Amino acid sequence: MGKLIKADLFRILKSKLFLIVAIISLAFPVFMTLMYLALDKILVASAGLTGMSGLGMTGRALLSESFVMSSNMGLILPIFITLFIAMDVSNGTLRNKIIAGRSRKEIYFSHLITASIVSGALILVNVLLFMGCICLVYGYGVPINAEEFVRLVYFFVTGLVTFVFSAAVSTAITLSIQTSAPAVIISTIVGMGLSLITSILHTADLTLTNKWFCLIPTYTNSTFLASGTFDAGSFWLGILSYAVVGMLITLFGLTVFCKKDIK
Repeated sequence: MGKLIKADLFRILKSKLFLIVAIISLAFPVFMTLMYLALDKILVASAGLTGMSGLGMTGRALLSESFVMSSNMGLILPIFITLFIAMDVSNGTLRNKIIAGRSRKEIYFSHLITASIVSGALILVNVLLFMGCICLVYGYGVPINAEEFVRLVYFFVTGLVTFVFSAAVSTAITLSIQTSAPAVIISTIVGMGLSLITSILHTADLTLTNKWFCLIPTYTNSTFLASGTFDAGSFWLGILSYAVVGMLITLFGLTVFCKKDIK
């Protein structure tokens, strides 16, 4: 399967669609930083306002917000993954793989692994550049001591796992439907739906939500990203939620894909 993964990865990297998404992931942090600077000047010029820094604008704040599924890249990446896999179906590449003797299981997991690698790399580059730009202007926000370094590790692990989970969802939906437009719509709805459910649960009674809803993907780890407060038990519970639900979604997608007619 290694050759298949390399072929899929090469096909993504040389596609115009990837080039567009890569440009967006690089340009967006710079554009947003410039926009914040412009807003900062407007707010400072207004009587009684302290600027964006007075609203909590720091590298740490942007780091946490960039890793959630409701962020800008959180909405863009699932669409990119969905479109690329759907193109593999529409241009006959998927059918050619099957004719060449590749099993559907190999094809499915090749797309899943490739989507996870590309999503993780793009979000990592985007967040690091975004945080760097903001830190140059507003600073990180808190001292980076040993305790904060541990939090940074939690931030990045949680964020990358979030986007691997998102890639698994997009892969399952796309290979089950195999048509770009419906797959894009459903992938977007699922991502936004999880973010919306998480936001609603966070406003409910904390005792109830901590007891019953911690295994909902994005719930526990989105709390981490929003508050920056971590504990090992809840962190692993959040990772477990991604792993369990991600495996169930992958199993469902693989089952449907194996029974699907390839035209």
